[in-house]
Amino acid sequence: ECGQCKLSGHKAPITDCVVMTTGNVLITSSKDTTVKLWDLDTHHCFQTLVECHSEVWSIALVARESRLVVGSSDRELRVWAMEPIDTEQEVGGAISRAITGQKRALLTVGHDDAMTHDVTEERNLPVRCNLIGSIKRATMEKLSRVRTDPSGVLLLCQNGEKSLDVYQIRNPAELDRLVQRRRKKLRKRQQLMVEDSNDDVVLSITDQLSLLATVKMDVKIKQKLKTLKKCDGLRF
Repeated sequence: ECGQCKLSGHKAPITDCVVMTTGNVLITSSKDTTVKLWDLDTHHCFQTLVECHSEVWSIALVARESRLVVGSSDRELRVWAMEPIDTEQEVGGAISRAITGQKRALLTVGHDDAMTHDVTEERNLPVRCNLIGSIKRATMEKLSRVRTDPSGVLLLCQNGEKSLDVYQIRNPAELDRLVQRRRKKLRKRQQLMVEDSNDDVVLSITDQLSLLATVKMDVKIKQKLKTLKKCDGLRF
């Protein structure tokens, strides 16, 4: 057996990868501090995330693949919004984007590609990725991996060999209830009755991913899993 294609672009070993179920997109992380998004239909990298300043060790897709969580050697978990591009809406501005793409290509010639996003016309992108914020981890230990549970409710962040941070991934219904509670408190504090609007309450990234608990073990996590005959999941 042999691979269908060879994707080249990272300048250091790859540490993690994940494939999106929609869009046929592969996402890879590397010790070169970058995260790359690959179009598996055209076999090329269409976007490079360069906001991390240290080695990237693990990545995970959460909230039905609408968010990308990236863990690196520093204390921050960075979160990107994964926005599918509506091809029907993109057709009307195809000519202007093509011109913009050519201008971007001229501006990036001669620069280090590790410091710039890969130049691709937006109308050809399967997904658009935008940084929306970061979360400070509760420990200074080196991050090992970031994963979600099968239900997609919890985000598990392993720190070192004996520590595990557990984050709650709030769904849209829970976020809406949170907005309603905060709006009610705001109205009570200001003693104003205004029409329903989301403009008065702004949710942060820590509202979407909130720390539930930090689990510390007296033995290494890998060793603990090996001693278990059957692991049905984590309970808190």
